[in-house]
Amino acid sequence: MEMDPARLGREEFQAHILAMERGMDLRVASIDERMTGLEGRIEARIVGMEGRIEARIVGLEGRIDARLADLEGRIEARIAGLEGRVEARVVDLEGRIETHMAASTERDRRIELLATSVAESANEARSLKSNMWLAVLTVMLTVLATTLASYFANRQSNLAIVQAVQSSYQQGRHHAAPPGEPR
Repeated sequence: MEMDPARLGREEFQAHILAMERGMDLRVASIDERMTGLEGRIEARIVGMEGRIEARIVGLEGRIDARLADLEGRIEARIAGLEGRVEARVVDLEGRIETHMAASTERDRRIELLATSVAESANEARSLKSNMWLAVLTVMLTVLATTLASYFANRQSNLAIVQAVQSSYQQGRHHAAPPGEPR
């Protein structure tokens, strides 16, 4: 109900203002009560949501921890498997290296024996070569000595034969000279 302030008297007007103020105070109090109620409900909802969020976070943390533990287990298993394979390969490689080293040692021993044999053969070939050259030199000296000896021996014979032929020729010329030729 609205009143026209011009028609009211001062006291009535003040009473009216006081009534309006009380009405306003009641409304403000009612609004305050409602706001307090709303604040309580909002606070309760926030607490409820925080609880649900916290519960979900804890649940997620648990699932994450479980997955991490599972992942760590799988990684450890894979690493163990890889280590086993690497160990097996290293053992195999060591065995192959030892076999190769043994074969290399045997090969080196055979090479040393061959080198010794080759050195001995070279010494024998050197002495055989010097013996052959000595034999060739001996044969050549023998041939040269025989040639010189036969030359000098034949030279005397040849001179004797030449002198005998010349003396026979001259005697034959003296004995059988044709007439009219001087003797």
